Amino acid sequence: MISTEVARDLVTRWDAQQERYAYQREERFGVVCAVLTALAVEGPVIDLGCGPGSLAARIAARVPSVQPVGLDADPFLLALGKAVYPEVELAETLVGAPGWEESIVSFGQPAAVVSSTALHYPSPTQLADIYRTLVRLLRDRGVLINADMFPLSTPVLDTVASAMTRCEPAGEDWEGWWRDVHTDKRLSLPLAARARTVLPHGGDNALSADAHIALMQAAGFREAGEVWRDGRSAVIVAVR
Repeated sequence: MISTEVARDLVTRWDAQQERYAYQREERFGVVCAVLTALAVEGPVIDLGCGPGSLAARIAARVPSVQPVGLDADPFLLALGKAVYPEVELAETLVGAPGWEESIVSFGQPAAVVSSTALHYPSPTQLADIYRTLVRLLRDRGVLINADMFPLSTPVLDTVASAMTRCEPAGEDWEGWWRDVHTDKRLSLPLAARARTVLPHGGDNALSADAHIALMQAAGFREAGEVWRDGRSAVIVAVR
């Protein structure tokens, strides 16, 4: 177990270092909550690749009509989230792995699925399969919200957008956060659980928002498009 005090400090630092890489991260979280509110979503909302539950916790606080559930493959990050956000259900699942959809079904038919800076990891083929699975699992008129940093479709425009959304390096980075975690003896047990877990390799499918939208439409979503953008930072909404 991780104490609430230790976990809260680590999650606060996690959110701060994530801001180095995810331009307008908190604003995107707000857009996700606003979309759920605008569409009057009620019931289970699944957060794919939730990490320690930062987005799910904000949804719980701002959208009282839904029950957020966070899914992630990393047991250490989930342990942090469980200590800090007891109001949010968190479960260990590798999105896209064989049988992963059973984790969603166990919480009931979702009214919405959300994700933040997680769906750029699967390959295009894996992502297409994930989107087809979500079409099958979501309620009629259910919604998928993908908030991420998307490269633009042409090199020149992407160069401009990248310059607009480049975060100034400041404070702790991702490597420093994990380095400090691994030197903290209080975290040895949850880190041991993490060491026994098969985690997805880092990477980026480099898909533009247009490419994501095309995959969503091909999967069977009846509507899909951007609802917000600032440079590379954008939010895509697809409706079943």
